[in-house]
Amino acid sequence: MNLLTIITDKMVAGGDCIGKNDGKIIFVPDALPGEKLDIYITGQKRDYQYGRIAGIVEPAPERVEPPCPFYGRCGGCNLQIAGYGFQIELKRMIVEDAFSRAGFRKFQELPPVTVIAGEPWEYRSRFQFHRFLSPGGKGVTGLKARGAEAGTVSSGEPLRENIVPVTDCPVAVRQIREFLRSDTFPGAKAGRFTVFAGDTVRGEDGRDIVLESNTSPICEVKLLGRKIRFDVRGFFQSNLPLMEQMITAVCDGLEGERVADLYSGAGVFALFLQERFAKTVLVEQNRDALGWAEINLAGRKHTSYGMSCRQWVLRPEAAEKFSAVVMDPPRSGLEAEVCRWLCGLGGTELRYVSCNPVTLARDAVKLAAGGFTLRELKLLDFYPQTSHIECLAIFGRDR
Repeated sequence: MNLLTIITDKMVAGGDCIGKNDGKIIFVPDALPGEKLDIYITGQKRDYQYGRIAGIVEPAPERVEPPCPFYGRCGGCNLQIAGYGFQIELKRMIVEDAFSRAGFRKFQELPPVTVIAGEPWEYRSRFQFHRFLSPGGKGVTGLKARGAEAGTVSSGEPLRENIVPVTDCPVAVRQIREFLRSDTFPGAKAGRFTVFAGDTVRGEDGRDIVLESNTSPICEVKLLGRKIRFDVRGFFQSNLPLMEQMITAVCDGLEGERVADLYSGAGVFALFLQERFAKTVLVEQNRDALGWAEINLAGRKHTSYGMSCRQWVLRPEAAEKFSAVVMDPPRSGLEAEVCRWLCGLGGTELRYVSCNPVTLARDAVKLAAGGFTLRELKLLDFYPQTSHIECLAIFGRDR
């Protein structure tokens, strides 16, 4: 392979930095902006290339030594090469760049991106681990290797070359770190299994750690004094302190007659919104998640719809007047039908939680074209040490 020397430019969504080679963009992982690097080209597309660092000629002043011994082998925490303050700045720039590329400034100036952050270490309550037997018969617990697809063999065990055995994880909450160090996950089976733990987590057996392979995989967490239950095998945000801050930010200033909680999941937002509105409507197409929402909102005033949001907005119930709409869509963002429905609403307040700044920016342009003003844009740093970005966009209509 030929060795190239480049100087990196900005970091883009996903955590790679970009450089140029003969006019072609090169995406380089494990790099920071402004670094002079020797790289190899590892992949080619028509308009861009992929590179891998062979040597750092001139490091960025913000570069630090990753504190985790598994960095580079494990598939997580790709921003450990930067100090935490600079990680925040990188994510802020990625969000601003996404809105710039989407053309948002044709409609209004982007408000300052404010940051909601917590502890940069020992924050993560949820993991998917992989377990197999070593040649000596000892159980080994690990995480998927960087760049590897965790396939399985006929026994159901993961392909061992795709799994990095780990004996600690500095972003995991205390309970999970203790189990990793002692390798005593109770009842862990071979193959992939999900773990949820934390100081406010309780399983059916009273423990503060719940495993998918337990007899009862039911997990209960306490957020802002409310108990919320879910199946550990389903998705739930894994940074619980940040989840509390997000709930507060989403609900702040909202009240009125009717609120819609779209892509509602297990009903976390609805649980707090129903105290502020005369009527709360939940829409969620995952029936398992909606079942847990019904459990979490039992005895509280609400109406649930088990269907996709794009189907629900075409129903007569969606024609009612809504004082506010809260939405937390998947990475693909809002469906076109949902955007059109939102733009047809009157004086409605919108709270848009996003795990993808690119699709958030795309949808923000559509909402701005439909008469909404982006009043606040918050960066929610749910996953320090990683390039993952969550945002909260607050929209309203100028009266």
